Amino acid sequence: MTFSANLQLSRNISSKDKNVIVDEVIDQLGLEKCADSKVGTEFQRGVSGEERKRMNIGMELVLSPNVLFLDEPTTGRLYSI
Repeated sequence: MTFSANLQLSRNISSKDKNVIVDEVIDQLGLEKCADSKVGTEFQRGVSGEERKRMNIGMELVLSPNVLFLDEPTTGRLYSI
């Protein structure tokens, strides 16, 4: 989520503030236990499928969108405005 925040949030927002935003989203989504874990790849096991889905939602929430459309959130499709 930090990587996503650094890429997508304004450069006017300090790194410290970006980290605060990410930490708040991690707390909101209950991802504290896997906050420093690698997501994983097809070759290396990472976080669980449920944690991966919540992390995908969190990557959008760090942007503080006005609207977040979740089209079957268990499939991982997210649309934000």
